[in-house]
Amino acid sequence: MPIRNQSLGEAADQDEQDKPVGENETPSGSEPAEPKPGDDAHTPAMPAEAPPPDDETSDDKGEVTPDELPALPPKMPGGGRIRARMAAVQAIYQWRMSGTEIGELILQFATAGRLRDLDRAYFEMLLRGVVHDVGRLEKAFDAHLSRPAVQLDPVEYAILLLATYELQECPEIPFAAVINEATNLAKIFGATDGHRFVNGVMDAVAHDVRADEVGRSRKRPRH
Repeated sequence: MPIRNQSLGEAADQDEQDKPVGENETPSGSEPAEPKPGDDAHTPAMPAEAPPPDDETSDDKGEVTPDELPALPPKMPGGGRIRARMAAVQAIYQWRMSGTEIGELILQFATAGRLRDLDRAYFEMLLRGVVHDVGRLEKAFDAHLSRPAVQLDPVEYAILLLATYELQECPEIPFAAVINEATNLAKIFGATDGHRFVNGVMDAVAHDVRADEVGRSRKRPRH
């Protein structure tokens, strides 16, 4: 399934301050704004004999080039953690597709300027945490899939891994905020309507991983 290669619009959610979601509600954020003229993340074209440093080509080892990744503008919108999640989705995607060692992958991202204006410590925590425990994380959402995990769109797979990690390892972040962040990431990077799929899977995972928190939120009176 092809991924959308687009610049990010303004992030609608506000990190960990999202409201909990009621029964049968979908955590939502505004659709990313249309990219403005001149807000292109790519380096201006150069002669073929001197490609820009961030425009590497694939070799026989099957490395993933930056052009195959979802694009990010030079300065991404939103808070430091929101931007860290966006970059982490890219990195997890590239790790899955190319198998690049994590230290080398972080160095590549830093050298290419992909780690500017974000919470780098949080980015590295997400990336290392996901890669270190990918089997356990995948097991947490595999039961809620209608098809094997290996058949998932690679970007949606990366988002599910990242959000499951946050649900399991970051209890200070409300479960509704985690789901909302994952849904918005899928709107930005995923296939058409992929955000609905991600939202449904992560809602089910939240019921498994944070049953008490989900239960308390369902019992809160509505005004």
